[in-house]
Amino acid sequence: MSEFNYLIALAMIEKSGKRFMPIGGKSVNKPIDFNDDKDKIKLLALEILLRVIQGTDSIPAKRFAGEQSILVAQIPLDSIQTDLATIKSKWIKYGDNQKFLSELKGLSSNLFSISFVKYSGVQLIQL
Repeated sequence: MSEFNYLIALAMIEKSGKRFMPIGGKSVNKPIDFNDDKDKIKLLALEILLRVIQGTDSIPAKRFAGEQSILVAQIPLDSIQTDLATIKSKWIKYGDNQKFLSELKGLSSNLFSISFVKYSGVQLIQL
């Protein structure tokens, strides 16, 4: 994998019957460690969730992939413009969650889903 990596957060949502996938991210200089970097992962997820919420002022949004609708992945920088753009486009066109997750796992050195569990708080699940 490329030595230049990005930590990205994405949301798989639906608005007015159409699929959307906002993506945000930041560069990272070392591999993400599930135990040591939980705050970094959660902060990036919060940023994408705020973008989703801010986008619901005019059109309501709903999760498209259930518990795996909010994801954070570490991918090589050179894959963002090519591979990630391609799999995102296919997901928007066809809505195949399993295929998208499988292809994203192939690009990622780390992949997490994020959810909120009552009485437990924010949960990160390494995929």
